[in-house]
Amino acid sequence: MSVEPGPGFVARLREAIRDAPAAKRILIANHRQSVAKTFNFPPTLAAEVFTLPMSDTVKEVVAGKVRRTVLRETLVQVVGPWIFDREALADALTRLGDEETETADMIRLCQAAHVRVRVLAAR
Repeated sequence: MSVEPGPGFVARLREAIRDAPAAKRILIANHRQSVAKTFNFPPTLAAEVFTLPMSDTVKEVVAGKVRRTVLRETLVQVVGPWIFDREALADALTRLGDEETETADMIRLCQAAHVRVRVLAAR
């Protein structure tokens, strides 16, 4: 399913899950490209996301001043798609509470609901 990030994200995500009652695994992408051709999907844990190595330089900034350059080898870029066990995603949505209206993307959803996500390398 493709769910666009932004205002109303959680409501759109709930609708998409409701419209696919038989799905045991939920694949969430915020782009319409054919993800099945791009990634090899492993068996799903509760929550997983595909990432790519960082290619740009990343700086840590404090009070408007560059403190240091962060080693890019220690960082990844979240590109998706996200893969959830249906029950894990439903549980995460119930744990959002008051933060539902401020949740506009998958990263924020996982932070707000305290979901542990396994990081997978995109190929």
